[in-house]
Amino acid sequence: MCSQRRCLLMRFLSFPAAEKLLGRYGVKTVPSVHSGSPQELLSLAGRLKPPFALKATGRGINHKSERGLVALHLHTPAEAVAAARQMATRLTPVERGSVLFVLQEMRSGAEFLVGAKKDASFGCVALFGVGGTGAELYSESTVRLCPLSKQDAAQMLSETKAAAFFSKVGFRGVRVSPDAVEALLLAVSRLALAEGVEEMDLNPVIANSKGLWVADARVFLR
Repeated sequence: MCSQRRCLLMRFLSFPAAEKLLGRYGVKTVPSVHSGSPQELLSLAGRLKPPFALKATGRGINHKSERGLVALHLHTPAEAVAAARQMATRLTPVERGSVLFVLQEMRSGAEFLVGAKKDASFGCVALFGVGGTGAELYSESTVRLCPLSKQDAAQMLSETKAAAFFSKVGFRGVRVSPDAVEALLLAVSRLALAEGVEEMDLNPVIANSKGLWVADARVFLR
């Protein structure tokens, strides 16, 4: 994650803008709606299938889980509105001025971290590792210079604890197609080089036998 001072010098993409950018490169995101107003979620939620996941997003909003800015297994629009209102009380005045509440359909599966950043010594690099809360728990990722080759992407999948999900038996009942994650890594590599990405963090990327979706994205452009 970039330092606060460095982040301020970059262009931050809101979640809807990041979704649109990812879509241009064929990257799927979890179906979602978003609003700066908790009450507006009441009508927007009808576009999604419950149960829902809710999070508060914004330029300076980090460590969402630890701060109580993520809510899972919400079954009705009213529950989503109540959760958003509760989250608003945990935000600073500055954060409340720019917060975007993102309501999504729940997805289950393995969670990965996929990202890219401009390294001061090596230039553009891509990253892969365990995602979700496990990203900080295991604190491991593998890195390659962009542009990635298919061989690079395949090797990255084998170099962290996440490799268990790509075995023939999977891990804890979840098996993920390595082809889908390799394709995502290659798309992120192309995007990072073409769009001038300073830092991009897709976490979690949720994958199961049915597909792969980006559930959260933080993108900073030069």
